[in-house]
Amino acid sequence: MKLNIYIYCIILVAMIYVSDASERTIKLSEEFTENIAQFSNDSQTITDISFVLMVHNPTLFDLHYISINETNYYNFKNENDSVVSFVFSDKINSSLVNIYFTGVTLSGNDSTFQISIINLKINNVNYKDNIVNYKVISDFNALPYIRFPEITNIYPNPIEYSDKISCDFVVDYADNLTISIYDSYGQEMIIEKLVNDKKGKVTFGIPLDYRLISGVYFLVIKDKFGYHSKKFEIAR
Repeated sequence: MKLNIYIYCIILVAMIYVSDASERTIKLSEEFTENIAQFSNDSQTITDISFVLMVHNPTLFDLHYISINETNYYNFKNENDSVVSFVFSDKINSSLVNIYFTGVTLSGNDSTFQISIINLKINNVNYKDNIVNYKVISDFNALPYIRFPEITNIYPNPIEYSDKISCDFVVDYADNLTISIYDSYGQEMIIEKLVNDKKGKVTFGIPLDYRLISGVYFLVIKDKFGYHSKKFEIAR
């Protein structure tokens, strides 16, 4: 009986949760936050923790940030076209530690990306690696497809002093693109050709010239499958 009580007390002192779902279904363009690990240690007020979080196949998922006890971290890096990694090692001034990641799905259907947390070590105790698969589906369970380029951000907007505008866009494949700027009357003012050799999130800068006076404009990205446009403003 005493032995059972002793074991029960140990369980109360330290509890670790790591998401063990082998596969989860995510909708296309869905932004989501997930608690991938949680640690509770009632015997200490400071938790020494280290781990590596990895996104495999990041062309399907844009990692926005990692959150550890409501502090957001953006210092992850692109290892290559197939892996994005985030390395953390520090002491947390709390007995409870929650690790979240937040991002948005970029493409699919029936495509899968992975989130893995490896080399997890808490207070000098090693924990097993964990991998969760996320299957991306589109609305109405459509057949697999290639998504048109999608502009996710234009900056600065409005443009006051800059002589260049930048845009972030997402594309499912590497191919030639045409990037144009139209005025509010539909006249093409600037056209640029981009030989794009990347998949996933791409950033592109477009120099502006004197013809673009104050007003509303549209940035358009075209490829052989379609186009996407986004409005911006120049305020000289």
